[in-house]
Amino acid sequence: MTKTIIQKSIKFFIIAFTIIATGGMLFIFINSFSRNTMAGVFDYILLGIAFVSGIMSISFHIKTYSYYSKIKRKQNIHKLFWIAALIVPGYILYIIEETFVNYFYGTNATIGQDITGFIFILIILFFSLVSIIEVFFMFKRIQKRHENLSLEQELDNIGNNSIL
Repeated sequence: MTKTIIQKSIKFFIIAFTIIATGGMLFIFINSFSRNTMAGVFDYILLGIAFVSGIMSISFHIKTYSYYSKIKRKQNIHKLFWIAALIVPGYILYIIEETFVNYFYGTNATIGQDITGFIFILIILFFSLVSIIEVFFMFKRIQKRHENLSLEQELDNIGNNSIL
């Protein structure tokens, strides 16, 4: 019972994190068009892919939320949703790495000088890693659920096919 509550809470925070990250990507995308920036076509393509992946990732996490309940149903999730659920935290990890390198090494700042920025980076890093790990655990959970449902259906068929 407690394990399920913790898993549902983590899933809820991952959904909220993905919504915030996707909103941030949309903000950057719109902001870069409104200003006269030096962003290239490749940057716009990456942001567009990240935004679409963010929307797909949100929908993936909402669809898979039901797998934490006891209700047994077989629901197929398209591979693109799985890929999107891994692209978004991966992209955020890339952005965090670039931010960390550019800020702390580019400005010669120390972590002690900007502890709040460092803590913010650690929080985002934590949620990105948890999101990636949760996708892999969800994949195993869904595989196990589908195997159990197939086994239960086979057992039901054996009971229904008795000779009269």
